[in-house]
Amino acid sequence: MQQDTTAVYQLLDFATEAERYLTGHTAPVQSEVIQPARDACAVARGYVDLVRLYGEPVNIDNLERVLVAVADAIADRRVQRRYLTRLRSIVAWSRLSSA
Repeated sequence: MQQDTTAVYQLLDFATEAERYLTGHTAPVQSEVIQPARDACAVARGYVDLVRLYGEPVNIDNLERVLVAVADAIADRRVQRRYLTRLRSIVAWSRLSSA
């Protein structure tokens, strides 16, 4: 299966956007889950570095699981739903393009 680097980079941009949102909206309820979300974003960046630097294939499903963990840190349910919808859309398009 050919690697869809476009989807990987889209997911990285998405992770960066989510991280910026989380650091800008640190309500007390969220503060205990911010660090795991940041860790998940760092893992996503690591996956993209594997693609960019070494041409290593990345399992989009693994990257999706990492980014779904970020959604747990989003306290605003409307923002969380929008985040998950966009995430699933990127992953679905990735699957279609690699089929």
